Order: sequence, then C-alpha cells, then structure tokens
Amino acid sequence: MSIYNEIDYRKIFKGLILQRKKKDSTINFQNMATYMRIQKPYLSKIINGFAHMNADHISRMCLFKTI
Repeated sequence: MSIYNEIDYRKIFKGLILQRKKKDSTINFQNMATYMRIQKPYLSKIINGFAHMNADHISRMCLFKTI
C-alpha cells in the first residue's frame, strides 16, 4: 500500500492497520482504541468516515505498537 495514492487519511489508516494485523495478532482495532483512549465505536466512526481524529488521537495512533 502506498500512502501517496490516497487522499483520505482514514483509508491509509485502515489499510496500514489491516496489513500490520496480518503480521502481529495483538494489533486490532480494540487494542488500538484502548491505546488511543477512545471507545471502539468512535474509532469505527473514524475509520468509516463519520468522525475525525484530533491531534492527540493521531499522535497516539502513530505510537501504537511502536514503543
């Protein structure tokens, strides 16, 4: 997946998570939501285009499973 082929950050976000899920079974949307300190339904809204991430969410998303 090339991030440069997409316009919507949510598609990039979803694609990268699905790719990483294949390599590491501990990576899933529930664990990510917990790490981002948001509820899973809100994360689902973000992924499906009904909500946006704020700067704190983006920061935590980038740090998820990188520490």
